[in-house]
Amino acid sequence: LEFRRVLFRSAIKLSKEDAALLELEENDPAIMINDNIHLSNGQLFNTSNIIYNYQTTNFYSVAK
Repeated sequence: LEFRRVLFRSAIKLSKEDAALLELEENDPAIMINDNIHLSNGQLFNTSNIIYNYQTTNFYSVAK
C-alpha cells in the first residue's frame, strides 16, 4: 500500500473551546498541524488537525 502524506504547520491563536481543552487561555498561541494522507490513486484516506499546547510541546528534526 503506497500513500502520500502532506503536513501543513501553522501558528494559531486558540479559540475559547480549544483553550478550555488544553487548559490555556483564549487567544494563547499554539501550533496546529493539518495531516492529510492520500492513497496512491489520489483518494483522501485520512485527515486530522492536531493542536499542540505551546507550554509543553517540543519539536525535533533529524537530518538525513
